[in-house]
Amino acid sequence: MMLTWENGSSIGGSPIINYKIEMKEAVPSADPWAPVDALVTITNKIYPITELATGKSYDFRIVACNARCCSPYSDTVTLLYNPAQPPKAPLSLVEVQAETCCDRMTITWDKPSDNGGAVITGYLVQWYLASNRNSAYSVEVTDVTLLNVDATPTELQTL
Repeated sequence: MMLTWENGSSIGGSPIINYKIEMKEAVPSADPWAPVDALVTITNKIYPITELATGKSYDFRIVACNARCCSPYSDTVTLLYNPAQPPKAPLSLVEVQAETCCDRMTITWDKPSDNGGAVITGYLVQWYLASNRNSAYSVEVTDVTLLNVDATPTELQTL
């Protein structure tokens, strides 16, 4: 997970030179605020947060510092850590047309019933030859608006 924030300009007329990030679990009985890491320089307004437990909420706050002092803490931001899971399998795989003259066939499918919590960015289509199930072929379809993909194996199973 990446934590990002807007860049402040100064504290009391002195330029900001770094930030401190603190976090705690977002429950009433949570431990007190703890620093996430050492100081983050002003050029890094994005910071990777690691070692979070899936399904738990966390509070974050940031303080800006200059050479003399630090600002008050930012407003608290609460984030639920719920990383994406693998999507369910695509549905309704159907061969629409096989063209044995051209070593080509068209297949269609419906999107999965569950995307795992993230946008589906592509599909991996795999097939094998009827005469040799150990010879696998595949094509990655990354343009999910693509209506069909031409793939040319040397042999197609005629249905």
